Amino acid sequence: MIIKSPIIQKKKQELKFLEKKYQDLVYKRDELLREIEEFNNEYNLKFSKLLDEILNLKEENIYKKIELYKLKKEKLLKDENILKNLEEKRYKIQAEIDKIKHNIKLDNATQEDKIRLEELKIALSEVESQIEFINKEKDLLQRESFEKLEEELDEAKSDKEEFYEEIKEIQKIDKLDDNQKIELKKLYRKISKLIHPDVVDENNKKEASNIMAKVNELYRLHKLDELKKMLIEIEHKNFIFNSDMIDEEDILQQEIYRMKDKIVELQKEIDELQANEIFEIIENKEEYFIQTKENLERRLADLKAERSYIDINIAKYLDF
Repeated sequence: MIIKSPIIQKKKQELKFLEKKYQDLVYKRDELLREIEEFNNEYNLKFSKLLDEILNLKEENIYKKIELYKLKKEKLLKDENILKNLEEKRYKIQAEIDKIKHNIKLDNATQEDKIRLEELKIALSEVESQIEFINKEKDLLQRESFEKLEEELDEAKSDKEEFYEEIKEIQKIDKLDDNQKIELKKLYRKISKLIHPDVVDENNKKEASNIMAKVNELYRLHKLDELKKMLIEIEHKNFIFNSDMIDEEDILQQEIYRMKDKIVELQKEIDELQANEIFEIIENKEEYFIQTKENLERRLADLKAERSYIDINIAKYLDF
């Protein structure tokens, strides 16, 4: 029988304590992340109809904006010829005005000339208004960007696809009552303590990582019965922890340092998560949901108003 030194025994106990502390922190971190995920799922389901309307209308409005942009572009090509004719007309009117003014100055103008001058001034004002309107339209179109509209459309499509994918994933989650949810959490915690890849022996890490990935997915989907089966399989595998395998003092000390560093980093991550304002929202979620419903309804109303405005402008340009 090999008798291990008291120092090694002490270090093994310290490492085992650190492994347990690390596992507890991992579970705490995972529960915080799960709480955020469950809140997001509840949000998406609660407002799925409104969000669906908003995302669809947003995409449709961008398609309409692209249609309007093309109509403006077509009109601008026609306006270029109109603008050229208007510029020529303005030049001729101005020349005639200057001539009459010159005659008035020389006292050679007739009463008809003076009446004609007033008519020309009105005609010049109308021509200049038309020129100003066309130039303004040109300026507005130049500020608009077809590429930007295409980028907005891609983003709108991506947002919609992402939302539908999230809803599809949420619908895969099994419905559990409160007791089943408590049982699910206990199962998950027990399994994570048995096989967490960061504390098992190096030879078991890959297998533990693969199993843990499956466990996380089953937990996310609330697959209670399947998790129970997984637990039985894992208990039969009997994964070995680093604290059980290492018998050299130097290696034990290195592992202790490594585990302490991981605990510090994990605690930082937990602190940052707990400081996230989303947990304040979760605590007051009913009030938040009331406000969110109002905001989303306003957003939908704005998009409908924008749609009407775009349709009016499209009709206007189609009439030209």
